[in-house]
Amino acid sequence: MKRKIKIILGVVASFILIIIATTYIILINKTYKSEIQIDAISIEYSDITIVETSKEITFIPNENKITDDVLIFYPGALIEITSYMEIFSMLANEGITCIIVKMAFNLAITGKNKAARYMDDETKNYYISGHSLGGVMACSYALNSDGIKGIILLASYSDVDLSQKNIDVLSIYGSNDLILNMNNYNESFSYLPSNTIEYIIEGGNHSGFADYGLQNGDGENLIGNYEQKVITAERMKEFILG
Repeated sequence: MKRKIKIILGVVASFILIIIATTYIILINKTYKSEIQIDAISIEYSDITIVETSKEITFIPNENKITDDVLIFYPGALIEITSYMEIFSMLANEGITCIIVKMAFNLAITGKNKAARYMDDETKNYYISGHSLGGVMACSYALNSDGIKGIILLASYSDVDLSQKNIDVLSIYGSNDLILNMNNYNESFSYLPSNTIEYIIEGGNHSGFADYGLQNGDGENLIGNYEQKVITAERMKEFILG
């Protein structure tokens, strides 16, 4: 009897491992790969320092420009995080330290509380941002954190009520975005503080905040990814630095 139970448990364990392995392979194959490399970005933005570890990519401003502002970023679902490097290189060039957080399986839902590990200096002003699903998870983290000064949503929305929280919010999306669920976006706007700033990039789309190609089902980017990134970085800079 005991032997039969062990055999059954072994079969079940093997089945679970097969499911996990299969799911992992599917997710890896579905991941949108980055079209830019760290070496190329480091050459283009030579005034900043880019440091990659197993947990994050950090963009450190030149010591003559660095401010007390730190931006923590959660990437969109199944998007390779190096895709986002140009926007945060632009911001680091303006003195804002930026951190792109690595998530298991490239899904922010696996690590919504990871921002906490970077918020250990009371002299800093911490902001959190996210693209698509990453923005939803960033809001979820901010709900129970007293250390976040502001939230920046890129083609995203909040599914938790932040309306009574003393926090600044900037929401940006492209007019040609066909991925963002606008019903959810509009319905959830009441979850954000009344002073939330909304900025619509005319001609921009969902994929244009990064360099991973055109996401399946997205609208055409009429202004080009680079222009969308420039506009986004400028709005983010104004929001953070004033």
